[in-house]
Amino acid sequence: MQLKKYALINNYTHMKRICIHTCLLLNIVWLFLACRKERDLSYQGATVVEFSNPITGTNSKVMGPTIGGGTLLGDNPSIPIKGDRDSVLIQLVGAQRTTPIRINYEVIAGTAVEGVDFEIVGERGHVTIEPNQSAAAIYMRLMNAEINPTAIKTVQFRIVDTDQTDIKPSANYSSFSVSIFPMKVFLNKSLSPNTAYLSLADGIAYAQPEGNAVAVDFAYIAGETAQLASPAGRSTLFSQRLFAPAENVPTYLQASYVSLQLNNASSTTINAIPESGTASNAVTATSVAIVTNGVYAFKTTEGKKGYIRIKELVVGGTLLMDIMYQP
Repeated sequence: MQLKKYALINNYTHMKRICIHTCLLLNIVWLFLACRKERDLSYQGATVVEFSNPITGTNSKVMGPTIGGGTLLGDNPSIPIKGDRDSVLIQLVGAQRTTPIRINYEVIAGTAVEGVDFEIVGERGHVTIEPNQSAAAIYMRLMNAEINPTAIKTVQFRIVDTDQTDIKPSANYSSFSVSIFPMKVFLNKSLSPNTAYLSLADGIAYAQPEGNAVAVDFAYIAGETAQLASPAGRSTLFSQRLFAPAENVPTYLQASYVSLQLNNASSTTINAIPESGTASNAVTATSVAIVTNGVYAFKTTEGKKGYIRIKELVVGGTLLMDIMYQP
């Protein structure tokens, strides 16, 4: 009887422990599931519109031409940073609308003069966020032609209102400052054996180096080894290939490699191009052999410095290049 009683007590104690452990396990599972419940992280504040520049800052941006191409994107993914165009993004903070949202803005003059240092591309004074979209952009053409590379011009934009009574300008980000550094760009300039001379004064290719209204800066020598050279009577100097894709960069990525290099160029780095020494960007020769995706520094007779990017080159035929230089 004592043994039977002892066995019953042990069984009871064992079952009690199992019940306690089961309850604890169920509580842990419940707590785990409760913690996993998704929280609503959606924006709950008032709907506003505001300036946004996710690449270089929140409410300010430095603009300037580049010959890097479309590898890097501007504020709006549909607007490549290329040539003399750039953009300022205005975004909707809140749920998208099924109707257009017209946003009115004003241009506040700084040191940049509209029509001289920049111009608005498209209709001035307003942009429209299309239905079921979250952003629109102010497009700008950059025209700062100051010779001094430190002569950066500034302008400011301010959101005034919208055509929707329940959408107001953001209290913190309704203004946006733009700085425009001086630079000039020619894109897709074509030279051939028949029109082998280019003038930076007007970006026009000429058949002869003399007898033109403007002086030419580059001469294209087509042949088995294509070259750029200083025209007769001029003193344009070239570097020996400043940028070139590394040997292990695949062919289909070479243009992107060059683009990334050139997007780091600025008026300051162009002004600092050396005119002597052994650096790859030292402008020391009156001619240079060129290759596709090569980038070459140069200095004109008048002392203007810049970069040439070889985009396409047909042996003995057409040369296509982008040029960025001091005005």
